[in-house]
Amino acid sequence: KVLSNRRPPYGIYGGLFDALSDTQGKVLLADNTETLEAMRLFEQYEGVDIHPAAGVALASLMKEIKENRLDKKSIIMLNITGGGEKLFMKNHDLYYLKPSLIVESTIEKTKLEEQLKSLW
Repeated sequence: KVLSNRRPPYGIYGGLFDALSDTQGKVLLADNTETLEAMRLFEQYEGVDIHPAAGVALASLMKEIKENRLDKKSIIMLNITGGGEKLFMKNHDLYYLKPSLIVESTIEKTKLEEQLKSLW
Protein backbone atom coordinates (compact mmCIF):
# COMPACT_ATOMS: atom_id res chain seq x y z
CA LYS A 1 0.00 0.00 0.00
CA VAL A 2 2.89 2.35 0.69
CA LEU A 3 4.30 2.15 -2.83
CA SER A 4 1.19 1.92 -4.97
CA ASN A 5 -1.76 3.95 -6.12
CA ARG A 6 -4.44 2.11 -8.07
CA ARG A 7 -5.91 5.31 -9.48
CA PRO A 8 -3.15 7.89 -9.91
CA PRO A 9 -4.58 11.33 -10.67
CA TYR A 10 -2.19 11.80 -13.61
CA GLY A 11 0.83 10.21 -15.22
CA ILE A 12 4.11 11.99 -14.65
CA TYR A 13 6.17 12.18 -17.83
CA GLY A 14 9.78 11.46 -16.98
CA GLY A 15 8.75 9.69 -13.79
CA LEU A 16 9.84 6.32 -12.48
CA PHE A 17 8.05 4.27 -15.15
CA ASP A 18 9.68 6.25 -17.96
CA ALA A 19 13.09 6.07 -16.27
CA LEU A 20 12.87 2.29 -15.87
CA SER A 21 11.63 1.83 -19.44
CA ASP A 22 14.30 4.06 -20.99
CA THR A 23 17.15 2.45 -19.05
CA GLN A 24 15.82 -1.12 -19.07
CA GLY A 25 15.93 -0.93 -15.28
CA LYS A 26 14.43 -3.38 -12.79
CA VAL A 27 11.82 -3.23 -10.07
CA LEU A 28 13.12 -5.04 -6.97
CA LEU A 29 11.42 -6.57 -3.91
CA ALA A 30 12.09 -6.84 -0.19
CA ASP A 31 10.07 -8.47 2.58
CA ASN A 32 9.23 -6.86 5.93
CA THR A 33 12.20 -8.38 7.76
CA GLU A 34 14.67 -7.18 5.12
CA THR A 35 13.04 -3.75 5.07
CA LEU A 36 13.17 -3.28 8.85
CA GLU A 37 16.83 -4.33 8.92
CA ALA A 38 17.69 -1.88 6.14
CA MET A 39 15.87 0.91 7.99
CA ARG A 40 17.73 0.06 11.20
CA LEU A 41 21.10 0.06 9.42
CA PHE A 42 20.40 3.37 7.67
CA GLU A 43 19.53 5.01 10.99
CA GLN A 44 22.57 3.46 12.67
CA TYR A 45 25.07 4.63 10.03
CA GLU A 46 23.46 7.82 8.72
CA GLY A 47 21.80 9.03 11.93
CA VAL A 48 18.40 9.48 10.25
CA ASP A 49 15.33 7.25 10.33
CA ILE A 50 13.69 6.49 6.99
CA HIS A 51 10.13 5.65 5.94
CA PRO A 52 9.18 2.09 4.97
CA ALA A 53 9.04 2.86 1.23
CA ALA A 54 12.64 4.07 1.36
CA GLY A 55 13.48 1.03 3.50
CA VAL A 56 12.16 -1.27 0.76
CA ALA A 57 14.34 0.52 -1.79
CA LEU A 58 17.43 0.18 0.40
CA ALA A 59 16.70 -3.45 1.37
CA SER A 60 16.23 -4.51 -2.24
CA LEU A 61 19.50 -2.83 -3.25
CA MET A 62 21.30 -4.51 -0.34
CA LYS A 63 19.92 -7.87 -1.50
CA GLU A 64 21.12 -7.30 -5.08
CA ILE A 65 24.62 -6.48 -3.76
CA LYS A 66 24.68 -9.47 -1.39
CA GLU A 67 23.59 -11.83 -4.18
CA ASN A 68 26.19 -10.33 -6.55
CA ARG A 69 23.59 -9.38 -9.18
CA LEU A 70 24.97 -5.94 -9.97
CA ASP A 71 27.52 -5.08 -12.60
CA LYS A 72 30.21 -3.05 -10.84
CA LYS A 73 29.92 -0.46 -13.62
CA SER A 74 26.16 -0.04 -13.12
CA ILE A 75 24.72 3.37 -12.40
CA ILE A 76 22.23 3.00 -9.56
CA MET A 77 19.59 5.46 -8.37
CA LEU A 78 18.52 4.82 -4.78
CA ASN A 79 15.38 6.79 -3.99
CA ILE A 80 15.29 7.67 -0.27
CA THR A 81 12.22 9.89 -0.16
CA GLY A 82 11.12 10.17 3.42
CA GLY A 83 12.47 10.16 6.90
CA GLY A 84 13.98 12.14 9.70
CA GLU A 85 10.79 12.23 11.75
CA LYS A 86 12.31 10.67 14.89
CA LEU A 87 15.20 13.12 14.71
CA PHE A 88 12.84 16.06 14.16
CA MET A 89 10.54 15.02 17.03
CA LYS A 90 13.43 15.03 19.49
CA ASN A 91 13.53 18.84 19.32
CA HIS A 92 10.10 19.85 18.00
CA ASP A 93 6.44 19.39 18.83
CA LEU A 94 4.24 18.10 16.02
CA TYR A 95 0.83 19.56 15.25
CA TYR A 96 -1.50 17.44 13.15
CA LEU A 97 -3.78 19.43 10.88
CA LYS A 98 -7.15 18.38 9.54
CA PRO A 99 -7.64 18.67 5.77
CA SER A 100 -9.69 21.62 4.54
CA LEU A 101 -11.43 19.37 2.05
CA ILE A 102 -11.89 15.63 1.62
CA VAL A 103 -13.02 14.54 -1.85
CA GLU A 104 -14.64 11.23 -2.75
CA SER A 105 -13.08 9.45 -5.74
CA THR A 106 -16.48 9.26 -7.46
CA ILE A 107 -17.25 12.99 -7.34
CA GLU A 108 -18.61 14.68 -10.48
CA LYS A 109 -16.36 17.24 -12.16
CA THR A 110 -18.69 20.22 -11.62
CA LYS A 111 -19.16 19.38 -7.94
CA LEU A 112 -15.38 19.06 -7.53
CA GLU A 113 -14.84 22.44 -9.17
CA GLU A 114 -17.36 24.03 -6.78
CA GLN A 115 -15.70 22.50 -3.75
CA LEU A 116 -12.22 23.56 -4.89
CA LYS A 117 -13.37 27.15 -5.54
CA SER A 118 -14.84 27.28 -2.03
CA LEU A 119 -11.33 26.89 -0.59
CA TRP A 120 -10.41 30.39 -1.77
